Amino acid sequence: MKPLIEPIYQTSNFLLEGFEPNHGYTYSRSANPTRDMLQKELAELEHAKYGLCFGSGLAAVDAVMRLFKAGDEILCYPDIYGGSYRLFNSVHNDKLFSYSDEYPVSAQTKAIFVESPTNPTLQTVDIKKLSEYAKEVGVLLIVDNTLASPYYQNPLDLGADIVIHSVSKYINGHGDVVMGAVLLNNSQIYDRLYFIQRMCGAIPGPQDCWLVSRGLKTLKLRMDRITENARKVADWLSKNPKINKVNYPGFSGVISFSLKEDTEREALRICNATRIFQFAVSLGGLTSLITHCATTNNAVMESDYRRKIGVTDSLIRLSIGLEDSQELIDDLSQAL
Repeated sequence: MKPLIEPIYQTSNFLLEGFEPNHGYTYSRSANPTRDMLQKELAELEHAKYGLCFGSGLAAVDAVMRLFKAGDEILCYPDIYGGSYRLFNSVHNDKLFSYSDEYPVSAQTKAIFVESPTNPTLQTVDIKKLSEYAKEVGVLLIVDNTLASPYYQNPLDLGADIVIHSVSKYINGHGDVVMGAVLLNNSQIYDRLYFIQRMCGAIPGPQDCWLVSRGLKTLKLRMDRITENARKVADWLSKNPKINKVNYPGFSGVISFSLKEDTEREALRICNATRIFQFAVSLGGLTSLITHCATTNNAVMESDYRRKIGVTDSLIRLSIGLEDSQELIDDLSQAL
């Protein structure tokens, strides 16, 4: 008998039948069938040989940064998620993180780290061109693919070495799980990351893994509807006289925009005036969200640096959900 839906192995340990030293499962920190199922599914989606899941997106980024030693340099695209920025500068501060879109390598440079699209200004990176450059200079290319999702982009196919996801976002898609993932093809790097996963123990539980696996079954349906809605909202925003600039790459569901009245006060007023859009951080769920970037995700950045990368005092980020697009537009209209 085989179930249509895979069961949840909600257990911390497994019986060691016959005391076999190479028993497949012993303790769920090291391996769990439900987590293994999801890791295989995510690897297949990203056209990867290997997949590893972690307790959050930042735990996944942290694990990848543990591949490097003190003094190593990682070149980063300037606009990155504020949590990654703080992790790099406050936790992995024994390494050197340089922020530039020119990527000048030195003898200490070991990797290039980019998001595409970026969060929150939605800049896109030519991953194929950058991967060719990374191979030419002999460094790894690490791509955070969270905002595109595997539905719209597969960085490994474009030459990237490591792909990271905040699974909490579009992959899960329901706003009820916090998780991260790392996908790759290199067996040596995988062995090291698997060791880090087991030893550091920042793993997701089987219930969360099962929920993400369930969410994957509607990824295409969700992304199609979200993108359809987002395109309509972005088009409407671009014509509104109160808007200074709209950032939208043309796919997926994150939009950001700045106001002609470029003040924190006016941006927060709008965030608190919406009725359908909920004022909250995160993105990628069924429900549309609105947030003020400078006081939430990018608050950890120095104000001068934040403004330099385009996160102005009035920048607002939208995560478009599955609601009716006209109702979303009407909500923004009354709030503005």
